[in-house]
Amino acid sequence: MIGCGRGASLGMSAGDASPGLPEAATSDGDPAACQNESSDASPRDAASSVRVILAAGGAFNEVTNSGYDGSVSPSWRARCFLVSPSGHISASVATTFAGRAPSADDHRDFLFSAVTGIYAAGNPEATGVLLRRLAAISGVASSTRDDPPVFAVDVAFDPDAPGAVGSGPLDEIDIGFTWVRVYRTASGLAYQVLPGTSRIAPPSLAFDQPASVGSSFDYYPAISDNPSLGGGDFDYPAWIRDHVTW
Repeated sequence: MIGCGRGASLGMSAGDASPGLPEAATSDGDPAACQNESSDASPRDAASSVRVILAAGGAFNEVTNSGYDGSVSPSWRARCFLVSPSGHISASVATTFAGRAPSADDHRDFLFSAVTGIYAAGNPEATGVLLRRLAAISGVASSTRDDPPVFAVDVAFDPDAPGAVGSGPLDEIDIGFTWVRVYRTASGLAYQVLPGTSRIAPPSLAFDQPASVGSSFDYYPAISDNPSLGGGDFDYPAWIRDHVTW
């Protein structure tokens, strides 16, 4: 968007969960606002048994992130968030910054998404769940240079991807977000990596039902550009360099 538990995803853990809980994640249907939105396919037969969760933990975290501050809660909000059982996610996501930012000449904003399938254990006596990426981590730049940043999320995933050997059918689809703000400072670039929070229960969605949803990001201060960045699940500095010119 990410431990190995139901409603979790594949990235790094997000930090201490004790202080400063953010406002609860929300999920509200908004048919009037989304009346022009529609799914790109009819529901699959098995879709009714698969849960869709906006996952705690985000798409990834920066492994060198430090200085977590639980009293600060950057957030995101989406209208007309739509998930198709055929494997398509669309939404317009606006983010709201909170916390400290370095002095910078300019900044750019990027939102990264991860889609993870959670499969029940095939053996009834087994415990735990099995995870598999249903799509590669993908990113999008904000459509505006002003605040709040707005992102046109358009992601394809494979709802029919099989689980690992010995797993049961697909039980849950988790969608995680990570917001990266890149600053251009006098001394070079700095990256602020804000993974989706794991401190609150994630909101859930239904297939083919456009909804207004939102949640928070965990806050970490910006880190100056250095070779160790992006050494975890996803090399986001390389992705940004490949897709953006200042």
